[in-house]
Amino acid sequence: MEMRIAAREKLGYLTGDALQPSKLSSIYSTWCREDFRVKGWLIDSMSPDLMSRFIRLSTVKEIWDAVKKTYFDGGDETFLFDLNKWAFTIKQNGAPVHK
Repeated sequence: MEMRIAAREKLGYLTGDALQPSKLSSIYSTWCREDFRVKGWLIDSMSPDLMSRFIRLSTVKEIWDAVKKTYFDGGDETFLFDLNKWAFTIKQNGAPVHK
């Protein structure tokens, strides 16, 4: 999802680089509209169960940070462990593929 949002040149809304302006600013409504657009993309990519956990957060950055805190462990070790375990269970014609 991050790549899709970056490709649409809206990554700053996830990272916080697109700072929320003051409510009195002339660009506040534009910022809100763009933040809601990115929030919609992110929320729409989630299952209904996940959606219900994050939809009430105010900004897309709040959602992104909460998702990262909840689901990202900071590395790929878990994924690599699962991949390695899976690789050693593969069989072809009843025999293990690895040797």
